[in-house]
Amino acid sequence: METAIKNEELKLNPDQEKALDALMGEENIFLTGAAGSGKSFLIKHYLKESGKPTPIVASTGAAAVIVGGCTFHSFFGLGIMKGGLEKTIAKALKDKRLLTRLKNTDEIIIDEISMIDPEAFYAAEQICRLSLNLDKIFGGIRIIAVGDFFQLPPVQTKRQNFWLFETNVWSEMNFTQICLEQIMRTTDESFIQMLNEVRYGRCDGKVEDYFKSKTLKNIQNFEGTVLFGKRVDVERFNNQKLDAINEPEFVYDSEVKIKKKSPLTHDKVLQISPLPEELRLKKGALIMIRKNHAFGYYVNGTLAHVTYLDDESVTVKTFEGRHLVFQKEEFEILNADGELSATIKNLPLSLAWASTIHKAQGASIDRVFVDLAGLWERGQAYVALSRAKSAEGLFVNNWNSRYIKTDLKVSYFYENMN
Repeated sequence: METAIKNEELKLNPDQEKALDALMGEENIFLTGAAGSGKSFLIKHYLKESGKPTPIVASTGAAAVIVGGCTFHSFFGLGIMKGGLEKTIAKALKDKRLLTRLKNTDEIIIDEISMIDPEAFYAAEQICRLSLNLDKIFGGIRIIAVGDFFQLPPVQTKRQNFWLFETNVWSEMNFTQICLEQIMRTTDESFIQMLNEVRYGRCDGKVEDYFKSKTLKNIQNFEGTVLFGKRVDVERFNNQKLDAINEPEFVYDSEVKIKKKSPLTHDKVLQISPLPEELRLKKGALIMIRKNHAFGYYVNGTLAHVTYLDDESVTVKTFEGRHLVFQKEEFEILNADGELSATIKNLPLSLAWASTIHKAQGASIDRVFVDLAGLWERGQAYVALSRAKSAEGLFVNNWNSRYIKTDLKVSYFYENMN
C-alpha cells in the first residue's frame, strides 16, 4: 500500500465523454487513439459506469495481470493452437466450462487489439458462433476492441504484415470506430505533433531536426529509463547500475500462491507477472511504479528514487517530490472464467534504469532514453518515443529516418477511418 492521498477522482475530457456515450450503447466498438490519449482510463470509467461484469482479455499475460483480466487465448480456449486452426476450434467446442462461460457473456473487452493474431481472432469468432449456435458475428457477443495499430504488432510466424483489420471477420464486426484525439500524457503541442509524424512514419527535415536536438550519447550517467528491445540488455544494465551503489542491499522475494486445480505452475506465474521473481533494491536506486493510482497521483511508469527501505516497506521520492511508502501487494491472475487462479505478491516496483519496450507499452515515464539503432520492428520507435511524459524528458541516440517504420496499410486504414 502507499501513503494516504486525498481522493479527487479524475474527470473525463470532452473527447472521452463523447466516446463514453458510444460505449454505453450496444454496438461493437473499436476504441483507438495515439499513445497517451487515455484509452485505458476511459475503459475503467466505462466499467464503473456500466456496472456490467465484462471480462477483459489481453494479448499477453503481463498485460492481462495489469488490467485485471486474462489472456485472449485462455479466455477463448485456444491454448497454443497446436495442430492448426480446425483442431483448435474442435477442441475448444468440447470444453464445457468454455461453453458455459460464453453463454453467460454479453460483451468482451479486448485490450491491445493490435497484438492479436488474425488466425487466433478468427478462431475465437468461430468458437463463439458455433458454441452459441447463433449465426451472428461472435455469436452475438458484443466486442469492445481497444488499441492502436500504429503500436506493437502481433508476433506472426507464417503471415508477416497481415493485419487484423484486413480480415473478413473485422469487416463483419461493423465496428463503431472511436478515435480519441486529445493527448492526456502531455500538453506540449510541438511534441505531440512530432510524435504524430513518427506515428504515421513521416520523417521530414523538421522532424529530424526536432529529435536530433534530443541527442544524448552517454547513457551511463543518465538519470531515467533506457528502453531496450531485448530483456537480456535490460537485466544487464539494471544490475550494473545497482551494483555500483555502495549501500546495503535488500531483496524482496515474490510470494506465489496457486489455487488448487489451477493449471499454472510457479514458473508460469513468474513468466506472465509484471513483477520479478526477486526485487533487489538499495537506497538511491531508481525505480518505476508498476501500477496506476486510482486518482492519478502516479501512474504505471512514474519514476522515483528509494530514500528508505527495511524488510517490510520501501519509501520513495518521485521526480515531482512526492514521498510514497509501498508495502507488498497481491496481483491477481485470473483464469478464463474470471476466477482467481493464482496470486503473486511483492512491492509494485521494478528497477527503472532500463526496461524493454514491450514492458513499457502503456507506461508514462518521466525521463526516457531511446537508442534507435537497437530497434527493428514497425511501431517500436513510436512506442518507445511516446513513453515520455514530456519533450524535456525524452533523449535519443542514433537518430536515423530509416528506423521510423510504419506499415503503409496501417496509415491507409487510419486515414480512411478518420
